[in-house]
Amino acid sequence: FLPFKFEKSNRISLPEDAEVICITGKLNSFKTKAEATTILTSLGFKVSDNVTKQTTYLVDEENKNSSKRKKADEYGITIVTNLLDFINKVKND
Repeated sequence: FLPFKFEKSNRISLPEDAEVICITGKLNSFKTKAEATTILTSLGFKVSDNVTKQTTYLVDEENKNSSKRKKADEYGITIVTNLLDFINKVKND
């Protein structure tokens, strides 16, 4: 008898080497971050709330000097200023 109840998750399991993308600020190309996250996940990205050294891209459509933007610049992370263009490029590659 286990004291835990296990349920099936609807989460998609991504490979350990999936590229990590973080979104900061408001998006101009999507209504919500959740909508953008769903599309990015379907393309194989791992969406994170934090910028770390493992982060591959930072989405910053507002181009404000946020703490996430400063950290991304410090780590040499690629900044995406138009998420829709980025997604279209990924789909076509």
